[in-house]
Amino acid sequence: MEIVVAILIAAMIVFAVWSAMREIKAYRKYLSGSKEYLVSRKRRNRRVVISIVLVAEALLLFLGIYVLAFQKPMQMLLYWIAPMLLIILLVYLGMQDFRETSRDLDVIVREASDVILKKNSKAQVQNSK
Repeated sequence: MEIVVAILIAAMIVFAVWSAMREIKAYRKYLSGSKEYLVSRKRRNRRVVISIVLVAEALLLFLGIYVLAFQKPMQMLLYWIAPMLLIILLVYLGMQDFRETSRDLDVIVREASDVILKKNSKAQVQNSK
């Protein structure tokens, strides 16, 4: 069981670092003039914060499971409050990111459909001549 938990903690850290690096790289491409969708400073900052919180969560899990030994149940309970609060923060930030991404995708789809409709109406006008 401890091996599974260790693999999970390692996967959390790898994912958090990879995700943060990907967002920073995408934002740099965007700043250099590359056409990137769903890239903004606000989104990049939020996703980097999510990655930092995920790494903190993994470290707290590692400490709580492998390093610390609590003498009293109350000490253990107090320690595990912080990881639980971080999980709630991760869920909140994830939901906020999902909401913004959904809104941005709706705008992209709406703009694409407007372009298609304009092209079709121009084609119909030219065919009717």
